[in-house]
Amino acid sequence: MGRVIAGVIVVATIAGGIFYWNWYTQGEEYKKDQQQITQLQQQTDQLKQQNETLKAENEKLKSDLDKVQAEQANLAAQNDALNKAIAGFKATGKMPEVKLSFPPK
Repeated sequence: MGRVIAGVIVVATIAGGIFYWNWYTQGEEYKKDQQQITQLQQQTDQLKQQNETLKAENEKLKSDLDKVQAEQANLAAQNDALNKAIAGFKATGKMPEVKLSFPPK
């Protein structure tokens, strides 16, 4: 009977040690996972902030591009008017009246 009790105590001690080791390592893994989750959340927040900044910059650049394209179209129209005026001057010898908006905007 003493051997059985001693065997049960030894088995219980080994099982307890295994369960404690398993619990301890799971706790460490949980802590590591939580740290990794926190780091990934911080990276996500930084990337969201960068995304918003880049979107705002993109909108500003689109607006600036629209202004430049509008000015380019205006200058092309003025250039055509000047070319027509030069052709008219060469044909008639008289200076035609050309109204242009100066200076360019």
